[in-house]
Amino acid sequence: CVAHLDAALSKADSPERREWIKNMRRILGDWIRESPNYITAEFNVPRLQEGDPGFDFDSGLWAKAAEMPKFKSLRSKKSFDRSGTSARIYSDGRAFRIGFDVKMENAPIALTASGKGRFPRGDKIELSFSSKEKGYYQFAFDCDGNRYEANVLDASWDCQWDLKIKKGEKGWKASVRIPFDALKFGPHVDPRIKFMPMITVIEGGAQGESKLFSWQGGIPHTPVSWGELNVAID
Repeated sequence: CVAHLDAALSKADSPERREWIKNMRRILGDWIRESPNYITAEFNVPRLQEGDPGFDFDSGLWAKAAEMPKFKSLRSKKSFDRSGTSARIYSDGRAFRIGFDVKMENAPIALTASGKGRFPRGDKIELSFSSKEKGYYQFAFDCDGNRYEANVLDASWDCQWDLKIKKGEKGWKASVRIPFDALKFGPHVDPRIKFMPMITVIEGGAQGESKLFSWQGGIPHTPVSWGELNVAID
């Protein structure tokens, strides 16, 4: 397509045609650059028993959970490896259990105070879900446990979900439980749900650069570009 547009540009017989072809060439270039964000990943989520899984990702329920693929930068092909950073997920039959072990070069930074409707800044994790119901649900939390939830962009929406945080000198861990009911999701009816997890890492101190990583690319607030979970029912 690029070659054909370039050839057409070289043969254009008027300024209007040349400008139109240039615009088409720019649109195609933008689409090519963004195309990795539209690759939909599918991921199987196992059903495990209920109970608090703790923070030991090498044993117990977390060891039986599914480990998500390596997170990649939303702005490049760089993998978010960090010598062991991992994310795991499973179903306890009534809710998603999601665990993160985020490895960093320095201590994590939280830049906001707690408060309903205030979106966390600093080192944080975002979880977005979209079932066949209209809209999507977003959950976010930082390394100090400041929380945010919204139905699309409505931060007045409220639901019950559980979060536990454990901070370290070079990273942090999170254990999250989000009930299916809060997502209007019933795996016995349809086991598939759109999902986008995202890790934000602040590099260079409180005034440093924010770097965003997700498990398969995708575009925030755009469910059609997210990956899909296939949740086991037994």
